[in-house]
Amino acid sequence: MTTSQDLPDYTHRAAIDAEGNRIGKISRVYLEQQTGQPMWVLVETGLFGPAEGRTVLSIGDFSLRINGKKAALPSLPYGLSFASLKDPQWEPPSKPKSEKPTLDAGGGQPDDSFHPIVRMPIELKRTMQQRVQRASMPQGDRPLPQAGLLFFEYRGKTDNIRSLELIYSGPAGKATLALQP
Repeated sequence: MTTSQDLPDYTHRAAIDAEGNRIGKISRVYLEQQTGQPMWVLVETGLFGPAEGRTVLSIGDFSLRINGKKAALPSLPYGLSFASLKDPQWEPPSKPKSEKPTLDAGGGQPDDSFHPIVRMPIELKRTMQQRVQRASMPQGDRPLPQAGLLFFEYRGKTDNIRSLELIYSGPAGKATLALQP
């Protein structure tokens, strides 16, 4: 099983355009809480234009191609990532050590393998969701420049990622941007 400690460092990989200009970066790879497997790739990007320029933004205009595959991953609404959010500074409360013997009605040794599910406090979860919402790519008619986060669901192994391309196809034109280390 791939854990966060086993992942190669995919964060801070730059998005480079055809002229070699840095235009974005991979901000984070999110893991599924139950399995520890990669689930989301978070790409931070921006759109630029002339002074007083405007464009219509939609997350549907962005996709992510992994390892040159024909089928690119579509950008998904930020709300779908909420189940995968985990505050890196929050730790579940540790189980207190009981010095008293526990009763066992089954006749054998007490079973210490039971671990209750501990969830992050709702206030902390709401705060994180609001942060993600504010940081995500805005949608609709917007003045330029604009920047924000894009979310792509990815359930493969990060060890197998050899190339990443961010694809834009929207009202401002078309562009394919290679993400490089």
